[in-house]
Amino acid sequence: MRYKKNAEKSYHFCIEYSNFIDLKSLGLKNSYSINHASELSLINSPQKYHHDVSFVGHILPGITKQLDDLPYSHLLRADIWNRINDLSKNLEQSAINFVIKKKGEFLSSLDCLSSKYYYLSLLHFHSQLFRGEIIKIINSNIKIDIIGGDPAYLHGSQKQSKIKQKNIKYFLPLNDYRLVKNVYAASKINLNITSLQFDNAIINRVIDIAALGGFLLTDWKPELKNLTEVSQEISYRSIEELNHKIRYYLDPSHEQERLDIAKVLHKNIMEKCSYPTVIEYILQKINSSQETLTHSMKVDLGCGQWKPDGFIGVDCVDGKNVDIVADLSKRFPFADNSVYLLRGHDVIEHLPDRIHTMNEIWRVCKPNAIIDLRVPSTDGRGAFQDPTHVSFWNINSFKYYCYEFPAYLQLCKSYGFKGCFSLLDIREENTEDCVIHVWVKLKVSK
Repeated sequence: MRYKKNAEKSYHFCIEYSNFIDLKSLGLKNSYSINHASELSLINSPQKYHHDVSFVGHILPGITKQLDDLPYSHLLRADIWNRINDLSKNLEQSAINFVIKKKGEFLSSLDCLSSKYYYLSLLHFHSQLFRGEIIKIINSNIKIDIIGGDPAYLHGSQKQSKIKQKNIKYFLPLNDYRLVKNVYAASKINLNITSLQFDNAIINRVIDIAALGGFLLTDWKPELKNLTEVSQEISYRSIEELNHKIRYYLDPSHEQERLDIAKVLHKNIMEKCSYPTVIEYILQKINSSQETLTHSMKVDLGCGQWKPDGFIGVDCVDGKNVDIVADLSKRFPFADNSVYLLRGHDVIEHLPDRIHTMNEIWRVCKPNAIIDLRVPSTDGRGAFQDPTHVSFWNINSFKYYCYEFPAYLQLCKSYGFKGCFSLLDIREENTEDCVIHVWVKLKVSK
């Protein structure tokens, strides 16, 4: 296929984490997770605010019977309400389940991913209804100004569907972005409601409001805590929390707190999401990929600062030696059968699902690939002393994944393990403070 022929020449930068993982799974090595960037700059707080709470964007009154006439409406309706009930709810799994029902399984193939993104596009299409339901549930004593509303004007239609509540006022859409930033600056609270297709991404509205020094409330996304130290103050996970925070920050006695939070948010975002910062990141990844990703892949999971020469470093936090930032509790950012040497020292104990971890290691590795793992053993203190350790291992743990121990392997298969390894070497290493490590070398059997 054409995308495979150009895999080494193309570069892909994704704001949604699952998009990045999916591209990696297709063998597009030069794929990276990235933040939105903003070209906006600081605007001084106005002497007088024009809006208490504003929402800029497209919004419809809510779920109607018209939804029933659209494809897969029963699934979409359920997902919309699941997200409303828990605004931090991930919906990618719904798209994966949609593929499984259609095809019987979900694979990292172009066909399966096309079906997955078809479903996500349907979710995106109905985000305007979702936003309408959120707005309607906000306390009726809170005045909300909507700038935009029904996107029918984009198609030349004069018909405008509106939420008919006394606390909601509509303003004409603004096609000039220079005017939009004035709305952001002149609002005590800017409201963001992220589209349904995003589970992790911090969208451009959030970055732009922060860049010009405005205050906002946004639905919680995991990536938010990596962008700003005030992530808890500006986010909400439920309608109840949103109502509480709107009332709190509109209270005149909390105005200085709101302004102080906006200042911190602006500082954090400009450090990570300015155009120069993001461009520098893009160029750095392009340059580093030319040196490392064009060779046969040796991967160091949880590399931190100590990546060996010639390895691709993977970690959950960016750093000097980190080539790929990834959440290893989810799918690993590599295609099937793409790694011939995988190293993971003091990392797998930080991953919650042991079977998922070993499945992903087996999936991404080539036949006969070598696996080098080092993990604190439950026979010593090391397994339990670190508060971030969430899975526990010892020498016997690895018997469940190796064909030399068929009874254990068969049992593990019934638990959901899909692969098979050959045990090359396993031993214990005693270190100071009564910490014992298991050091194991495996060979991938496929």
